[in-house]
Amino acid sequence: MGTTATRLAVTAFAALTLTACSEPPSAPPQTSPPPTSESTAKPSPTKKTTTPPKVDRPADKDLSAIKPCDVANGLKPADFGLDQRVEGREIKSAVFPGSLSCTILGDKANLILGVDVVVTEGVASYTSSVIGNIVPTKIAGYPAAIVEGTAGGSVCFTVVDTKDGQMMYFQLTVTNRTRQPVTPHAELCAKVSKIAEAGMKVVLAS
Repeated sequence: MGTTATRLAVTAFAALTLTACSEPPSAPPQTSPPPTSESTAKPSPTKKTTTPPKVDRPADKDLSAIKPCDVANGLKPADFGLDQRVEGREIKSAVFPGSLSCTILGDKANLILGVDVVVTEGVASYTSSVIGNIVPTKIAGYPAAIVEGTAGGSVCFTVVDTKDGQMMYFQLTVTNRTRQPVTPHAELCAKVSKIAEAGMKVVLAS
């Protein structure tokens, strides 16, 4: 009897052991996947934006309220050999759409003076696209440039940087090269620079 009880105990133990062994192992605890190379990669450097350098002006001069004929007449064209018969007439600028222009005719001098108040384009934009020799200068303390055009030509310009996106534009042209006097190109450029200086005095006083 003891033997039978012993066997039953051994059999029950064996069955319990077999049942325990036959159960599927529990799943391992979930863990986060290891970081990938993309997640550990350094972030892309931020692109740096560059701002254009500040233009050295005595002060910004807004030209929105400036009339080109006030400037043209106010600089006293006769002081520059322009025998003006009538005051200039204000028209839409043919060179700078959206801006205004004024033309003074000097009949005996065989010269035409053009003054544009440009509110649609700045000096940097203009000089980067114009054809001709560009000579940087200062007019009334403002950055400016004499645009000589084609050497030996009949026209010369001076532009003055008054404000970002704005400028004063002075043009002096020989009216007719087949009649006298014909102002030499170098003299034409020197004269238009002086005209720009006189014109800027009018502008700054406005």
